[in-house]
Amino acid sequence: MKSFTGKFASARGWALLLALLLGAGMMVSACGDEEVPAPTTPTPPPAPPPAPAPEPEPTGPGTPENLRVTGTTSNSITWSWNAVEGALGYQGQFSTDATFTDTDPTFIVVAPATSHTVSNLSGSTTGHFRVRSGTGTSLTDLTYSEWTDGVSGTTAPPPAAVALDAPDDVRSTDRTEDSITLEWDSVANAETYEVEQREPGDDWSDASCGSATADNEVEDEECVASGLDEGTDYDFRVRGVPADDDEAYTVGAWSDVAETRTEGDAPPEPTAPVGGGMGNLNVRWESTGTGITWIWDRMPDATYDIDAEVVAYNDSTNPCEGADYGQGTASSATSYLLTATPGQVALLCVRTNNPDNLSENLSFAWAAATPVAPALASTPTRARDTDKDDADDMTTALLWETFAVKGGFNYAYRVVADSHTPEATRQIINGTNTSADDVQAACDAGTPLDDGESDVDFTDDNIVMDSGLKTFTGYLLCARYSNSAGTSGWAVPANNAENYTRPARPSSPTVYTSLVDEMTTETTVVWRVATRGRNGLPRLNTGYNVRTIQHLERKANTDNDGTVAIKTPTAANCGLTAAGADYTRSANLSAAEVDNDGDGIVISPSAAFARPAAYSTDTNNPTPAQDRTGNRKVYVCVQAMSTATSEGPWVLSSAYTVKQQAASN
Repeated sequence: MKSFTGKFASARGWALLLALLLGAGMMVSACGDEEVPAPTTPTPPPAPPPAPAPEPEPTGPGTPENLRVTGTTSNSITWSWNAVEGALGYQGQFSTDATFTDTDPTFIVVAPATSHTVSNLSGSTTGHFRVRSGTGTSLTDLTYSEWTDGVSGTTAPPPAAVALDAPDDVRSTDRTEDSITLEWDSVANAETYEVEQREPGDDWSDASCGSATADNEVEDEECVASGLDEGTDYDFRVRGVPADDDEAYTVGAWSDVAETRTEGDAPPEPTAPVGGGMGNLNVRWESTGTGITWIWDRMPDATYDIDAEVVAYNDSTNPCEGADYGQGTASSATSYLLTATPGQVALLCVRTNNPDNLSENLSFAWAAATPVAPALASTPTRARDTDKDDADDMTTALLWETFAVKGGFNYAYRVVADSHTPEATRQIINGTNTSADDVQAACDAGTPLDDGESDVDFTDDNIVMDSGLKTFTGYLLCARYSNSAGTSGWAVPANNAENYTRPARPSSPTVYTSLVDEMTTETTVVWRVATRGRNGLPRLNTGYNVRTIQHLERKANTDNDGTVAIKTPTAANCGLTAAGADYTRSANLSAAEVDNDGDGIVISPSAAFARPAAYSTDTNNPTPAQDRTGNRKVYVCVQAMSTATSEGPWVLSSAYTVKQQAASN
């Protein structure tokens, strides 16, 4: 080290050197060698403690990644996603479109599972799914992540529907003269069965099983096929039908044909209608109920041999073999009248009289006198429930009986309609005032009904008209025989009697006037039923039955300590004869109480309706709760009628309230 000596050896030199070394300023007195003390530096204040670090923001579970479709069937889609660390479970949501709403179904998937399948979908259906993870202490209290984006998937096309199996062992288990009971083994996945029938060689048609829906469709493995002919062979077949929403199956194959037969003897085999016209004579005929007239063409300079007689019909190609021509040998007449009774069948044989060839121009024609008229059924068929609810109490069909179908002839029915008019008689064809020609003309202009041939059914002796019926209308049935050579006259029921449908339902009665009599504590009510412009209703008051019904608002309850409301009556109550526990029902009002003003009938019951007695609320002597019956409800029932036994449905008015007398205290 370098020696600090020499000119720096003095005290001043050492002091300067020390000051330089220490870096501290020193004050040196200019007047001498005495040192001045260095100033002291003040102690700085202590620094404030550092601020605490903020707590970290809480973070939720991670959003699942890689949501994807991992499986499809024709009715389901499966979605999967990557697991989220720490997740207790996942919530998925399914939507039928790409927009998710709060109403779309959600599903909880418990970890570690990372997939979900949505089932019960239709084939080729597109659905959308999204998912989020959840953490927490239980599946019912999860903290969820954000939702993933929705991912769509599509179910596979549905498998091709297959036909149901054909029913096995179709068999008849019971037979009557007009019905056959069929049973068969059940078919898997069949909801109903269809049954068809035919007579051997005919086309298949629906069997009549008496079902409430389609007549030939049943839910159980049984059909009671009705409406069959006595002693007749029938074929039946059955097939299964799946439910309407069953996409897996179609209508099944028909079963094997089951052959069976109704009980009894078959009717005689009918024969096709045969006309006249052999040779050149062109025989034709017409008839009445008393005789048959044949007419034929005139031949030049010819006379005729004639044989006409009532005889059972046969289908021989020459029924005139062995004929006795005694009625008109060598006659020049070209017509012949045979006396007959209604419905008789007769044969005319006619030939030109030629000694050299007696069979020249031989002709014949079968004919029938005007039929015996069908009998008028006692009452029209009507829909009516056993509890006499008249809601559907209308004529549904008209019936005429005992028409004799003849072999070898066509038969035809026509119906003449007679709508009622104000104050009109109930027959447009009045047997005492209308000529026979007028009756025949009316039948000619009537509406055809069930025309047919005798080979349809020899026992077809009932004629039913079950469609197109109008209310409050008389129907006259006309019936006749015919073949290719002629036509009988029209037969009508005795005395030209019409079959009448029931009147329509009247319009609801409305209150016309009412008057409260405070002095007598009674209320009079007058109703009115509009009839002007109403089809199917009589115009006169004598064409209506009218009754009143009344009841108190309340009655004592079963414990007899209070009251309960009395049920409002229905139209069914109008037709009942017994008053019942709750209602007071009048008999039919008299003619004096039912009037007619041209626009409707006015109903003025002669007996006023009593106002219920007042009750007391006096705390010392109150009327018991069960005796406080409230107001009185009164109604009127109206029913139109065409005869005493042909009545339409009842109609019930709305309630009119007869106020109870004021309570006292």
